[in-house]
Amino acid sequence: MTTARQTQTDQIGNHNQAIFVIGVSGTGKSTIAKALSDAIDGNFLDADDFHSADNVASMASGVPLTDDMRAGWLQDVCDATLAQNTNTTVACSALKKIYRDAIRARVANCRFVFLDVNTQVLAQRIASRTAHYMPVGLLASQLQTLQLPAPDETDIVTIDGTLPIKAIIQKAIVWHQLRV
Repeated sequence: MTTARQTQTDQIGNHNQAIFVIGVSGTGKSTIAKALSDAIDGNFLDADDFHSADNVASMASGVPLTDDMRAGWLQDVCDATLAQNTNTTVACSALKKIYRDAIRARVANCRFVFLDVNTQVLAQRIASRTAHYMPVGLLASQLQTLQLPAPDETDIVTIDGTLPIKAIIQKAIVWHQLRV
């Protein structure tokens, strides 16, 4: 008997693909990437776990990360993704096209789910978190840094991040099936 989870895993494919759930802080990247990994019976990585202590301290004190500060972190995220031996979802900001291009260059068979959420909802979500180092004050910096997916980034689907989790997951799976 085939279970719903097995069916979804088969639909994603068994090609050790990586799906990066991307967006600014407060979009629900970790929640959605974890739920998606559960749906496809894959592994989940949170890129926040790979920040250096210096990066975390900078963000916690309200100092935005620079491209140089993100470079080593992004390489570590890619290395951890490559070390997985199954389909993997990764919660990762990937705010700029150059960051997404760096991921593409290192991680074959990767795709992206961009969670689109309006500024007011983002601020409310960040303010309501109790166990995260990212202060509301850095939201403006992240929004300034964000480069929306470009038309030539055909490996990205944009999904409304305010939809119910199950609806977001279903949209991500359906979109991914069309590109396998």
